[in-house]
Amino acid sequence: MKLKSSIYISKEDSNPRFVNQDGIQKELVAICKKWKKYLQLYVNRTGEFLANPECPWENTERAIVSTLSAAISRYYRESIVLEESRVLKPGNNWKSEAKRPRSWGRCDLWVSMRGISAGPSSFNFYLEAKTSHRRSADGLGDFLRRRYGISKIFRDYLKSNKKGRLDQRSSYRKARKHEHYVIGLLVTPLHGKEIEFKEVKAELRDAFESRLQLDLRRRVTEAEKKNARRMQRFPTVALILRDQDGAHPGMVASFTVLGASKGLGKRKNGIAEALV
Repeated sequence: MKLKSSIYISKEDSNPRFVNQDGIQKELVAICKKWKKYLQLYVNRTGEFLANPECPWENTERAIVSTLSAAISRYYRESIVLEESRVLKPGNNWKSEAKRPRSWGRCDLWVSMRGISAGPSSFNFYLEAKTSHRRSADGLGDFLRRRYGISKIFRDYLKSNKKGRLDQRSSYRKARKHEHYVIGLLVTPLHGKEIEFKEVKAELRDAFESRLQLDLRRRVTEAEKKNARRMQRFPTVALILRDQDGAHPGMVASFTVLGASKGLGKRKNGIAEALV
């Protein structure tokens, strides 16, 4: 099984949400390339001792994250990686009190690695992954704009804010005081023998470079329906894979930066703006 790949990079907004959006995307592109390399190894090796090569993107969320974790550990020797990282849930109980003990949660993946664009500086991020069922490539854009597409990773991120509204400040900033990003990973298997990269990228541009009405709750008020987000402000990089022979499903995996610690927010007059 030979994997063919392409990478989508969203255009930078004129008013970006984070400092150095181009640098963020370079880091994510490099990670995507290493991940693709590891996934090729994975399908080759499973093809040797199983009846058919196994595609991790048709497996569970946890299995997909484990391959990403393995790729980073293998190809970035100075990285530290932890799956199911124990983190404090945000809110009033992040400090331990007599009648209200700390409340712990888990993060799918925590990574600290030496970056490529920042030289010896670290590129740190917390990642939450979501998966979807198989989709056709030509219907990808429509799927991404609906409830279980891009909105799904924002709903998961919304849980980290006790006020019940989107806040692009990292929910980990109080208990884990280091510069970092918070990334949402959405993995979608693609069916169809002919998966054209040009068509998939067009669908991704339509979703990630437009104004999108996010579906954040079960019940949404009329005022909230008008609360759209300009997706170009959230830098996105996506890895697109297809089986050269078309015998197995392809994949699109999008990495979207949803939040960051204060020091990585957009700056104005040398001062980091509040990410709201």
